[in-house]
Amino acid sequence: MSRISLDASDNRCKCPFEFVRHIAASDTNVSALKLHMAIDQTGRLLMATTVLIVDEDARLVATLVTALARSGYVAMGAQTFGDARRMLRASDPAVLIAGVRLGPYNGLHLLLRGRSERPQMKAIVLGIADRTIEKEALALGASAYMSKPVTVEAVLAEVGALAPLFPAAARDNDAQASRAATSLVEGYLPA
Repeated sequence: MSRISLDASDNRCKCPFEFVRHIAASDTNVSALKLHMAIDQTGRLLMATTVLIVDEDARLVATLVTALARSGYVAMGAQTFGDARRMLRASDPAVLIAGVRLGPYNGLHLLLRGRSERPQMKAIVLGIADRTIEKEALALGASAYMSKPVTVEAVLAEVGALAPLFPAAARDNDAQASRAATSLVEGYLPA
């Protein structure tokens, strides 16, 4: 599978529509294209919402990253506080999903650090069913607290409620354009 990047200096792609046509006509596997970008009715390229998942449980992280990516989000995963901090600095996630237990630190530390640098970032804290921890997480700025074990469907629903898939269209109060953009891109992609 080839990796694709949109480069403004690429003279084959004068606008996002041409970029999509060029990619769709190539022999490149483009199944991931519709997962991370769309084009609205004005030709504006929309990037999908980024979600960072951090938990000590590698299987949970992998499962959530895969499910969120298949749902269209740009999903990243980490298992340690240090890795998560580096990813927070390198990217701008709209949503942070953090487990309470992260080695010597915990998800609440990450929540505090992340929200201090990105006040607009939404956060979901995953932990045991403990009303005290839940209250503390919400008081520190978490948007939601989910008791483990969590289901993929429940996490997807919570992320969807907190952050639209294509935030630029949602900021413009243009859900119809976002839906049209997604269908437009999917129309150019091979089945």
